[in-house]
Order: sequence, then structure tokens, then C-alpha cells
Amino acid sequence: MNASIAIALLTKLKLIFETDASGEAQDQKFLAFQNGEFTVGKELFYFIDPSKYGISLTDANVKRNEFSGLFNFIAEPAEMITVLPDMLNDIYSSVLKKAIPANSHRTPEQEDQYRKAIEYLNKEETEAGTLITPLARYEQYQQLYKTCISEYKTRQLQAAMAEGIGAEAVKAQWNTDEPSLKNAISKALLLWETKGKKQEVENWLGIFNQLAGAAPISLLADLRSDYELFARISGADGLAAEFSYLPTLFNPSNFFEEQVAWPQLSLDKMEVAALYEKAPEALKRLFEKGDNEPEIRKISFEYAVVSLVREWFPYKEFFQQRFWKLPEGETVISDGNGKGRIPAFPEKLIFVRNLVINFETPVQPAAIKNLSSELFFRLEPQVKLQLKAKSAGLVEKRLKLRSVTTADPVIAKPIGKRRFSSALFKTTDFRKFTEITVNPPTPPDLPTPPVNPAGSTEIKSPAMELLAFVCRKMPLCPNPDPNLDWS
Repeated sequence: MNASIAIALLTKLKLIFETDASGEAQDQKFLAFQNGEFTVGKELFYFIDPSKYGISLTDANVKRNEFSGLFNFIAEPAEMITVLPDMLNDIYSSVLKKAIPANSHRTPEQEDQYRKAIEYLNKEETEAGTLITPLARYEQYQQLYKTCISEYKTRQLQAAMAEGIGAEAVKAQWNTDEPSLKNAISKALLLWETKGKKQEVENWLGIFNQLAGAAPISLLADLRSDYELFARISGADGLAAEFSYLPTLFNPSNFFEEQVAWPQLSLDKMEVAALYEKAPEALKRLFEKGDNEPEIRKISFEYAVVSLVREWFPYKEFFQQRFWKLPEGETVISDGNGKGRIPAFPEKLIFVRNLVINFETPVQPAAIKNLSSELFFRLEPQVKLQLKAKSAGLVEKRLKLRSVTTADPVIAKPIGKRRFSSALFKTTDFRKFTEITVNPPTPPDLPTPPVNPAGSTEIKSPAMELLAFVCRKMPLCPNPDPNLDWS
């Protein structure tokens, strides 16, 4: 794939996943594309339900450990994922030991509200035979809403960037379909507000976070206790001690199953020029010029956005709060500008599958491995070397985790009196709320090259692959409030 097409597709993905519902850039998030060091198949996710997917509890524990070691890294803000040597859980453990809390306490009234917030957020209900918490249901409908937003932005970009032959037909189709796409967003928001109890959950979450910070000393003690409980895994003490393993999960918990529907994204040749012009200069500089690759007519694939669930990592409850500080002379967690011990970390994974590439001239099927290999074929050689070198430490840890065998796991959970769980949810049949079906516009008929027995103009790859990470930049941290009592 030549560099201009690769840059255009990467830019389209950034315009979709780095912006909010109104299309405005989200400064605290960035999309970083994987560097070839994260070879992930769906088998890695079988630990989520060993009996269903036919693996032993021992194998499930190994995969669980590997998953945690693979995705709890610290990242530098960059176009390609750039991994720093330390692990997220190691830095958090160190910070917990050194953090100095401000001196304040909750009033009896606040204590009562705090207890009620925890009770509400911990409440489990049976839904379709599965236990689910209010927060899990909230996140389930939030994801539906975000998926509808992504689909709207995908089609909007396709129409806005279309140029040349067939562009007018694409724009006309967008004008026809836009009302239905907006209606789908409105329906998803209504479901989030009603079935997902959006306002109610957000109110209790706000109360929890606000009142947790009203008693910094006890909160810090609870967080330290939680950390130890999370890390205490029966039968895996040696592993936990060596790798500081902490359980990390994912949502939706069944995203990798073939019957689960994924939305589709495509890039047509008529979009390339406009998207290339919008590409960040930093992204363009990663690629070398090259025009010897076969011309591509269209690329399409399905994608899934998968959230990483770290119940042990209290980003909002702790890192964003101003009731704690570090001793003088300690390195900051983040200076807010990409430097520090945790400048950024991965929050979501973007997977693709059912890749279809249409070429203008026949190519050999064996020449196409997957989307990543095509996209980054023209990376500057020096860039490839730098990315591989920075990932070496992570690869070494991953190999060690794969070689470990452990006894059947019993995962210790934090005590129910304080913590609440962002419980897992599934997506099966979840999007059947709408009867609206909006199909992407059919590209204009173009002359089809004659069939060549030595190759094909259409290459397909059904396999699932990890393409990118949605990372969160850590704001200034710590950022202690000078008005609190630090005596």
C-alpha cells in the first residue's frame, strides 16, 4: 500500500476516534497505531469464560496473566504506540506507598450519602439470566450511543472527503441517509437515559467521587488495602510477586465471537486526497515515499472498540483528585504535557476483521498478510527500528508470562463495603433496538480490469487483528489543592 493511501486511512480513523460527538478534538485522548509487536488472537480472550470456550482453569490463569502484562503498559503520546519501560500497576503501587493525604474528614451526613452511593453502585439485578450492576448497564448503553456516533462520523467523513468520479453520488446518498443516522443517535441517547439510567448513575458516581475525596486519609488506606487484595491470587503467589500481576478485563466481554455484529468502516480512492491534506505532519513524516505498490480502489473492514477494565486503577477517584501530594523531590506522575512517570496509558483497543481490499490491477493473495502489514509497509526504516527497540522490554515480559504455568486461580476481590465493580457486559442482540438500517452508498461502477489467473483484484482476510489503541493523556498529577489542610 502506498504511503498516501495509508496516511489517508489512518487520518480517517483519527478523525473518528480522537473527536467527540460534535467533531471537536479531545485533547486528553489520542489514537496510537500498533507497531507490530502486539500479535493478538481471539484465543487470548477465552479466559473470560473458560468453560464456555473450552480451556482449563490453569490455561485461563496463564492467559489472564498474559493479558494483564500485555496491556498494562505506559505510553508516550505519539502517532504509533510507543511503550515505556515501566508497567502501569508498578507505578501505581509505588505512588500509593508515597502519597501524602490532606487532613480532612466526612461529616456524618456525608458518610450516610457516601454509603448510599456505594450501595446503589454495588446493587446487582438479574437481567436475561445474568447479574448486572447499574454501572454496567450504564456503560452498555453508553457504548451503543458511542457506536452510533462513530457510524455517523464515518459516513459524514466519507461524504465530506469524496472528490472526483462518483463523489456527487456519495454526497447525495449522505443527504438522504443523514436524518436516519441522526435518528439512530437520538434513539441510542434515549435508551442510555432511560434503560441505562444515565442521569441517576452519573449523580451517584458524582457523589461517590466527591465524598471519597472528602476523607483522604481513609480513602488512601482503602486504596492500599484494595491493591493488596487485588494482587493476592491463590496458587499464583510467585507469579504475582515477580510480575506484580493485577487482574485486567475487557468490555464487551464477548466482542470476539463471530456472531457479534461489528460496525463497518471503509476508505474509497475518492477520499484519499482530501484526507491526506488533513493528516498531521507528524504522521506524514513516519512514511517514506514509494509509488511501486498496486493502486487500491477501496478498503473496507469491520471494527470493534474494546474497553480495558482495571478495577484496581482509580483514575477519577484518585489520580484526578487534588487531596494528595508526593514528597518533595519525587518525579511527577505527569506534567500534563507528555512527560512524567505516566504521561499516557491505553484505555481502549481497536480491533478489525473481515478486511477486503480492492485493487485496480491483480495482485498475489499471498502478498497481503493483514491490514497492519499493508498500512505500515512504507514506514521509514528508522521509525521501524525505534519502535521495535522501545517495545523490546514489553515483548520480553510477555514471553515470560507465556511460559508460566500456575495452579487454578482464586481471585481476591476488594471488600464490598467500599468498592463497586464496573461489571462486564455482552453485546449479543444488543443493537436490535432499532429497525433503521442505513447502508453505505454503493460506489460508482468503474471499469473492472480483466481477470488474471495469476492474481486477483480483491483480497480478503477474515482474521481479527489489533490495529490501534485509544490512549488517555494523564493531566497534571499530582495537583494538590493549596487550600486544603496539609498539616
